[in-house]
Amino acid sequence: MSSSFARTPMLLLCVRANNLRCLLKSPIVVVYWTPWFGKQRRGNDSEFFKKFSPSNCPVNDILLDGDEHEILPWCIYTHNQQRARNASALVFHAPSLSLSGLPKRNNEQAWVIESMESAAYYSSLTQHSIMRLFNYSMTYRLDSDFPLTYARPFSIVQQISSPLPSGTFTQRKSLTRGEAPILWLASNCRAKNGRSSYVEELRKYIPVDCLGGCLLNGPKTPRHKTGEVLKSYKFYLSFENSNCKDYVTEKLFRPLKAGVIPIVSGPPGKHGDGYKHFAPTNKSFIFPDAYPHPKLLAEHLRHVESNETEWMSYMSYRGAEGYKHFSRDFLSVWGKEQYDWGHCGLCRQLLRIKKHQLMSKERLLPKVVGPDTSCMPPGSLRQLAFRNIS
Repeated sequence: MSSSFARTPMLLLCVRANNLRCLLKSPIVVVYWTPWFGKQRRGNDSEFFKKFSPSNCPVNDILLDGDEHEILPWCIYTHNQQRARNASALVFHAPSLSLSGLPKRNNEQAWVIESMESAAYYSSLTQHSIMRLFNYSMTYRLDSDFPLTYARPFSIVQQISSPLPSGTFTQRKSLTRGEAPILWLASNCRAKNGRSSYVEELRKYIPVDCLGGCLLNGPKTPRHKTGEVLKSYKFYLSFENSNCKDYVTEKLFRPLKAGVIPIVSGPPGKHGDGYKHFAPTNKSFIFPDAYPHPKLLAEHLRHVESNETEWMSYMSYRGAEGYKHFSRDFLSVWGKEQYDWGHCGLCRQLLRIKKHQLMSKERLLPKVVGPDTSCMPPGSLRQLAFRNIS
């Protein structure tokens, strides 16, 4: 990396001219040092699984002459460790991390810890002695250096803003027809928060179709048909496998897209505050913690399920008036493209560093990553399921 960042008169002219092709004689290289769940990801060619050009990862705000119509890649990701010596950054996938397999440290090379999995399952994310090895984080947390989220910014806003078709409520599964109005799909039956225990208790008081791998009581739903099956229900149990800050997955976004009310358990926070940056409004979901026992939640669900006006009130964010009804907190995160997030965001930061190092003798050092200590203790939903309400 140091050789590629050498300050030469020609490169200084390139920076002053704000010209991307002049500055980068070859693309910035990012190497995945670890596998990804035991395998190497592949793109359209044999080596590079991710390529960024100005057309899909803009640089106009960093270099004025960053042609957005340019299709040649300026930043590439690869699993080829032979490229590590001259790479600008190494990425380490937390679930695949082995401390015994770390390379020799190059102080001019950024180390990045990546994970879309809950910190409750991977202790490396919670240990200061391990996290201090890394300069940047790329995780599900919104305060991560380069957030990796389960929905795409701006795209999710467009997907959930259209009005529901007329007659949606009456077409959904109904208790009056002897059907279960609630769907639950889960494959991890031993989730740390004890969600299976809660669902088992809840369905004593209201029917729940469990069509994933846990508490199965009907035909198992194939993954590729999840969206189609969801649209038959009025509610979906959006229970994450653990309760950690910002750990919100497709379990929330899928029902929102399908026009289904999510019943959520995820990021900690009173009154569902942990969802304020993820849910379109504070009346677009139901929070089980607001009910001392699953029986009381079931009573509320029965009321909403039988009342079209009440059920539709949870869909108030969907309408023909643009994004008027979305909360400010939601739009601040999802209301625009976020090019400084994820893999594109890391590439952009590496370009900023390169430009800075060529313009200044001062080194631009990245920070040290801190541990994630936000997760609630195991069994939070299990405890709620068996709370004494007598």
